[in-house]
Amino acid sequence: MTVDEQHKEYILGLIQAHAASYHPGPQSLRLEARQWEQTLSFSDEEAVTHRRGLHLTARVIHPEQIILANGRALNEYDFLIELLSNANIEHPTGWIGQLKLLNPDDDGFVLGHAFMPECVFEDIWERVRLMSSPMSSLLSLSVIGLGKLGSGQLWDFEKTPVLVITEASVTFKYGSLS
Repeated sequence: MTVDEQHKEYILGLIQAHAASYHPGPQSLRLEARQWEQTLSFSDEEAVTHRRGLHLTARVIHPEQIILANGRALNEYDFLIELLSNANIEHPTGWIGQLKLLNPDDDGFVLGHAFMPECVFEDIWERVRLMSSPMSSLLSLSVIGLGKLGSGQLWDFEKTPVLVITEASVTFKYGSLS
């Protein structure tokens, strides 16, 4: 079994375990974008084709407190998320991406990616490309893998190393026209 097959099997197992659990459904994370980046990648071997990437640096703004297994709050960490067009990319049904906490005891960060239809990727690409002044933007995610901790939420990253993204939306807030 390849690493990709093992990874897909793990994600499918997490989705099935969540469906069989007492949780009412995926939990919501709202992230505020701090920076957008666009990249173009190409190589000598693929001179005719290139790959475009959208990268987002963000912080959790809601819920305000998600406690981690190490006792720290999730909103203390930066998120680095790559948005990908799902054209020609195979991934399991029921998820569109994942988040993983790296170096949680140091100056760690959350690394992730989310797949989206080509038309959505194109729309976001153009909006980011045409940004002439700072605007605020939010990334809202529905994730599987958070547990309950009293009235709050817990990400036990030792038991659940990745949060599975099942849904995402991006909101761009433009300034006043006055």
